[in-house]
Amino acid sequence: MQKKIHYLAVTTLLLLLMAGNVFAGVHDMLVQCSAKAGKQVFLNQVIMGDTLASGKRVDPDRVYVLQRGGLYYINDVIRAYGWDVNIKAQDSSVTTKPLVYGWVAPGTTQIPGDFIDAQGNVRLKNIVLNGMADNNAAYANFTYRVPVQMVAFSANGDWTLMVDSCIFGNASQTELRVWNSIRSVHVTNCIFGESGEMFIDDVGSGRALDIRKTACDTVEMVNNTFVNGDDRVFRHIGSQGRLFYFKFEHNTIVNHGGTYGAIALGKLGKGATSSATKIGGTVSIKNNLFVDPMAFGADTNQNRQWDFRENGEPYSASITDRVNMTMIFHEKEGDSTAASTFNVAKNYIYYTPEITSTWASIKSNYGNPTLQKPTPLSRYIYSKVADSAKAFIDLSAAPGFKNVPGSMAGFATWFLSPESAGGSGGQASGGSKFVDYQRHPITYYRDTLNCSYSTSSVAYTGGTDGLPVGDLNWFPDKMKLFTGVNTSSVSAPNAFTLGQNYPNPFNPSTQITYTLKAAGMTTLKVYNVIGQEVASLVNGIETAGAHEVSFNASRLSSGVYFYTLRSGNFIETKKMMLTK
Repeated sequence: MQKKIHYLAVTTLLLLLMAGNVFAGVHDMLVQCSAKAGKQVFLNQVIMGDTLASGKRVDPDRVYVLQRGGLYYINDVIRAYGWDVNIKAQDSSVTTKPLVYGWVAPGTTQIPGDFIDAQGNVRLKNIVLNGMADNNAAYANFTYRVPVQMVAFSANGDWTLMVDSCIFGNASQTELRVWNSIRSVHVTNCIFGESGEMFIDDVGSGRALDIRKTACDTVEMVNNTFVNGDDRVFRHIGSQGRLFYFKFEHNTIVNHGGTYGAIALGKLGKGATSSATKIGGTVSIKNNLFVDPMAFGADTNQNRQWDFRENGEPYSASITDRVNMTMIFHEKEGDSTAASTFNVAKNYIYYTPEITSTWASIKSNYGNPTLQKPTPLSRYIYSKVADSAKAFIDLSAAPGFKNVPGSMAGFATWFLSPESAGGSGGQASGGSKFVDYQRHPITYYRDTLNCSYSTSSVAYTGGTDGLPVGDLNWFPDKMKLFTGVNTSSVSAPNAFTLGQNYPNPFNPSTQITYTLKAAGMTTLKVYNVIGQEVASLVNGIETAGAHEVSFNASRLSSGVYFYTLRSGNFIETKKMMLTK
């Protein structure tokens, strides 16, 4: 069953993501596939060649439109330095998403390490990016490797990454990577499969989104499906900067090794570490479905301690020299006066008998007494959740997926078995008896994968919104009722807009979105009911495009507030309600 989006809801980012649709198509360039046998269209050549003799872009707002059902290739890096990358599928009655395959780089025997090296906004919609041409027998066994990452931000900037209704597969480390500070990341309605390649890297890699040693104001991951990954779905680690707002809702996670957990949040909030200047962040993890999200379990193996170290909690009261290997954790800084807010509710979790029996076998055969089912949250996060009993709910029976890859039991057995038995001994690589998980070509994820599940499962009506937990794209009739994050547009903005804050009412944090038709001096300020300025959120030169800012009102009293955007001759004010 193809994954499709049929409905647009009134949502968090409606004005942010849909800006410019009135004039959609003005900047479109249709990239046609060749009908000639063996004739390849290299997308990187088309995009990098779209320049004037001066080196400037022919159209800085260009949108590259790919034919539905088309085949495209990338054999060199798209280096987008100072301009935006906008790629989408053609609007058509044909629903098959176009495929973009990695191909050997000129003069080498390897596929490029990146597909897109970005120093500007990136917007991708309704396309398939696969690290290798697995439709070609010469490529299918990783002969020419795969990219390290598909999209990477290599410089700091006020930029946004938006990917919607895309499918990603076969990157050795991570599909999406933020090396340097950017404003926000929005991932909606996507499928991530085959994340991580033991043949090339190790099982410490294999992530969907990786924010490494840097800051990001906002990350939203909503209505996505993650299948067959070595490590975490999301990693924010080595935080020299902070993550202020993280939203992870209505996602389905199936078959992940979880070498270093499932979600690593890193440092949260804004400002310096001192309590006088730091503002706490907001984390929302709700209505997700986790099935075998950490197939490698939790234990005290020294080889796995490295990335869990930011959690900082001892494994248990009796084992204090090892870190608690929990699914979701952050780097706690001991700043109680500006503590982050954790909204965690109605996530459902299930470990298959194949995985739990694997753990029992390892414990019995190889004497690993501490191997156990991981706890979903760190003890600190559990202490901050309003209703810890409803944060994660164990399913007593399998949800009953229609069509998903087989269990990771063999993969987990290899990882957890000692080296003397041919396993890795909990190391990220090694062992003489490697057993991979069940791999599929990328077309399986486009055409066959089906993570809908039984309507008799308690998860089907288990969400905080009364909807099925997990990715709602597998339940189109329920997707109509969803009022979360909308699908995104890849068109450049053609107007100034100010969005309604979300959530509203709020406590204590909310998001405000706006778009600027042109760059210029911009202010965004918050006022109380008697006109006194209580917060200045933006005050400086802002680039044209979509923007988003978080407002934390933890120091304010309940009541009505107004926020005003000024840029050029544009002025608009909206009302919001703080309830404590």
